[in-house]
Order: sequence, then C-alpha cells, then structure tokens
Amino acid sequence: TPDAAPPLAPGVALDLGPAGARLDGPAERLPDGAIRLDPGGSVAFTVPGPPPEAGTGPRVLRVAARIWRVEDGEVQVDDRRALIPGDADAAFVDVTSPWDEALDRPMLLPADAAMVTLRAAGGTLELYGVRLDDPRTPLPPGPVDPAPPPAADAFDLAAPAPCAAPACDDTPALAAALAAAPPGPLRLLFDAATYTLRTPWVIHRPDTHLAGRPGTVLRWDPTIAGEQASLTFGGGGRGATLALAGDHVAGTRRLTLAAPLSPEADTGYVYLIADDFGEVPGICLAGRDVERFQRHIIHPARVVARSADGLEITLDRGLALDIPAGANPRVQPFTPLPGARVSDLHLLAACPAALLDDTVAPGDCDTPEVTDDDGIALRGTVGARLERVSAQAFGKFTIRVDGALETRLVGNHMDHPSHYGDGGRGYGVHVIGSGRTLIRDQSVDTCRHAVVVDFGASDTQIIGGHLARAHLAVVDVHGEASRDTLVRDVIVEGGLTGVLVGGGGTAVHCNDGPRHHLHRNRLVDNGAFGVSVSNATRQVTVTGNVVAGSAVPLSVTLGAGDVVARHNTFVDSRDAPVFVDDTSGPVRLERNTFGSACDPESVLVGGGANLPAGAVVQIDNDYCPGDPPP
Repeated sequence: TPDAAPPLAPGVALDLGPAGARLDGPAERLPDGAIRLDPGGSVAFTVPGPPPEAGTGPRVLRVAARIWRVEDGEVQVDDRRALIPGDADAAFVDVTSPWDEALDRPMLLPADAAMVTLRAAGGTLELYGVRLDDPRTPLPPGPVDPAPPPAADAFDLAAPAPCAAPACDDTPALAAALAAAPPGPLRLLFDAATYTLRTPWVIHRPDTHLAGRPGTVLRWDPTIAGEQASLTFGGGGRGATLALAGDHVAGTRRLTLAAPLSPEADTGYVYLIADDFGEVPGICLAGRDVERFQRHIIHPARVVARSADGLEITLDRGLALDIPAGANPRVQPFTPLPGARVSDLHLLAACPAALLDDTVAPGDCDTPEVTDDDGIALRGTVGARLERVSAQAFGKFTIRVDGALETRLVGNHMDHPSHYGDGGRGYGVHVIGSGRTLIRDQSVDTCRHAVVVDFGASDTQIIGGHLARAHLAVVDVHGEASRDTLVRDVIVEGGLTGVLVGGGGTAVHCNDGPRHHLHRNRLVDNGAFGVSVSNATRQVTVTGNVVAGSAVPLSVTLGAGDVVARHNTFVDSRDAPVFVDDTSGPVRLERNTFGSACDPESVLVGGGANLPAGAVVQIDNDYCPGDPPP
C-alpha cells in the first residue's frame, strides 16, 4: 500500500530539522518523510553545539505535525503535559501549555537544555519537523504541502468550446473529451466562457483536474427533476463487509478480523463501521429507528499493512471510539477515486431570482428542478481538492463530501441558494460520513447552514473564513455520531445560532459523538445563541472565542454535558450569558470574561435555581470588567 513502511527501531537517527533527533520508541516513516508515532512513541532531540552563553533567555519548542484531532496534539515534553495546537496543514507552531492551564501560551524551555524528549500521548501523531527557537523569532513555514498538486507531467487538454445552440448540452462533449484523453494525470483547461450542463457530469477517471480561468462558468440548467449534482467525482464502490473478531478498542490501528481479507478484495482502503456507538441516550428514544439504533458510525482509513493470512490489517489511523462486539463492528473495503481536483470555476444554477432575494425565501426559479440539486459532489474520493470554486443558486448542497477521505476545500465561496427549506436544503458544504475533511478560508453569505457536519463524519476541520447570514445555525454539527470536529479562527455571524453541536432536532438527528472543539472564533450577532450544545452530546470545548450580540452566548440543553468553556469573552448578550437546562451538565466555566454578568449568580439564565449540585462549576472568571475588547 502507498504508505506502508517497516517500523523504525529505537535509536534510529531522524532528519527532522535543525535539531539532531533520535527515535526513543517504535514508529513508522511515511513516504513524505514524516514520522508516525502512536501513543507512547517518543523522539529525543539533541540540541546541537555547546550550551548557550550565559544570559540567553529560554527557548520554545516548535513542531510541525499534522493534527487531525485536537487530542492527537496532546504530548509530553520531558515530564510536562503539553499541546501541539496545530491542524491538518502541518505548519510549525509553538508547543503550548495545555488549554486548561493557559491559552496558547508557548511552553518555555531552559536556555541550557541539552536534550528534549517529545512523547505522543493523546493519539497518533504525524511529525514533520522540530526546532528550538528564541520565542521572538518568527515562525518558519511548514516543511511540506500536505496535499501535493498533481504530477508535473499531467496531460493538458483544452476543453471543447461551448456549444452555441440555445438548448444545447455541453455535458456529452466534456465527458467525451475525458474519455478520449490518454491515461494518466489530466488537466482539462476551460476557456473564459459559459458552458451549459443540462445532464449531470459524472467523472470516474482518477487524477483529473478541471482548471478554469477568470470568467469560466458552468451553468446548471437540468432537463429532468430529482435530486442530482451538476458535477460528481465518484469512486468505484464498496465490497463485502468483514466482522471484527471481538470488541473494538478506541485508538486501535491493528484490527483482527473474523474472516480473512483476501488479496483480491484488498483495495488498500476500508470503512470501519458499526451499528451504534454506545447506549442510546434517553433523549433519543422518541426518535426514528435509524437515529436510535444505527447512528452512522463510519471511519474511512488507509490499510497500511495486511498479515499473510489476511486476518489482521493495520490502519493508518484508528477510530477513537470503543465499540462492543454487540454493535457489530466490521470493515468494508472500498475503491476510492484519487486525485480529483477543481480550481477557479464558477457554478451557477438556473435561478436568477435567488440572487435578488436576501430574505432566505425559496427563489422563483426559471428551472424549478435546481431547488433539489447539488453543485459538486465528491463521493468515495481520496485526496480531492476544490480551490477557489464559487457557486450560486443550488437548492440542496453547494459542495457535498460523501464517504470521502482527506478532502481539502480551500478558498471557496457560496451564496444565495435557491431553497432554504426542510429536508436539508440551502447548505454551503455538507460533510457526510467522511474522514479528515479540511475546510479552509471558506466564504458563505446567505444560506440555511454554511457548513454541516453529519452522519458519522470524523476529523473535520473548519479553519478561517467568513460564514454569514444563515436561516438556522451557521455551522451545524448535525448529530448522529459525528465526532472530532475543530472550528478555529472563523468569523461566524448573522445566524439564528452561530455554532450548533448535536442539533438537527431530537426526533430526527439526536446526539453527536464526542470531542468537538471551538477555538479562537468570533461569533457575532447570532440572534438566539452564539454556541449551542444539545441532545446528549458530550465532550465539547469552547476555548478562546469572542461571542457578542446573541440573546444567550452559550446554551447547553437536552442532556448535553462534559462541556468546558474557558478563556472566552462573552459580551453584549440580551440575557444572562449562559443557559443550562436541568437535564444537562456538567458544564465548567473557567477563566472567561463575562461582560454582562457582574457576579457568579448572574451568569446563568434564571440563576440556575433548578439545576442539581455540580451541574455548573465556575472557576476564576472575570465579571463585568469594563469595556469589551474592540
């Protein structure tokens, strides 16, 4: 398989940057040069040269590591707890103290330190580089592009010119051009013109890049009704499932199967799936059967090793959930489509009226069929990239990421869908049952939801960008086993709710899986709630955010709990800053600034009179400190 590699033995010298390094524990080297450490694995860095001169100040440890779960960044530096607050882009960051000690405060090491040991603690860690620097030195760039572009020898093919007849369909000619091209990586280069797609364009060819120019438009004007996408990249489907031989233990990468995975069925990729992820919460018992008993566990992963008898496989990353054998944990091989890429295209559905209306009402479309349709669908892909894609007037999902692995969406824009109604319409990006999706610098203006994370999606990162004006929640982590979500450095404004975790309605979606993190966001003028955690969802951290202009900045309801809010600024609320209902908790409020609450008793809506003891704990908060930060 592509990243299979023999284990590295302790004592091996490593090339990871200016500091000399040696491996102190078992690890694997990846094809791009990274070192993969499982929990307990460690690397020792020897500081080169003589000790610094007297008077030199302390230094910071800077690490480039790909962090897909915040917990994967939990490490030990010598004998101290620490955090690598990175993300999927593997750029250098300062190793910090844990968030429960300080917010983004670099951990300082003695000036005369001769060796530093870094040990993975919270999960699988992919390590690319390390530095020991003066804290005043600017951070260097990351050492790698985590998703390199297609091969330099890709074949460039000019897209056929758009047809001129009024009712013409460009889809057949575009599909024929791909089919006639020689095998291998391909760039299809579009003119600055409008191409009209009247039938769906489905691409199963690997390593295909659709490259537009300023002024390239794909206009979607379908001739048939029913939910469909104007453009779909699709993998080759799924194989037969194989049961695990016993319980699944959280974080396990080596899986023992009840029956062998044959070489013929080994595609190099599997979904690890199950019927449930634990006891059904009481709040969910009134829901539909599919939400109660099949809450969409799915975990796409690479197979990096397979035993000779096919009874043991090793994944590149484990599923961080315990699944008892009674929940039927199993693996299902799938054949992904690699190398799908779209850049610099504008997609426009045939509903001009949608672009004229900011009232989030359905548009009176020239072609009503578009109110059920998606813009771009990525189904069963691996490593797909959408860059600088814009889209308007699609009624369903502008970008759909479905059963995919390591998708990268960067610098895309969506506004004014043609529908905002029930059944899931008017979404910017919808992530469904996918793993390791990076949504960076996304822009959405006017929608039902800007980003929805749904149906067992894991390791989703929403980083940077501006998400605005949503009919309901701007960011909706929708329920049904989605887990390990990170929302960081995003401006979220103008929704009914800013970020909703565990939402979607008790009878429809119920609770999410664990571990969702909201970090350093600005949530402004979201009418009802800045952040809402709901429906028995657990393990949510709200850290370093500014929440302003909501009726209630933080709400925890319907059995949700294990919520920690620390180092946040809550200002300009129309009610008390926190609401917790009597079914929920514990909630820990630590080191926050409450601009509209002048003592602990005024923090909770209603004063918390009906809450059980210990449901809300307040520690070292700052009450009514004066003018809020600009």
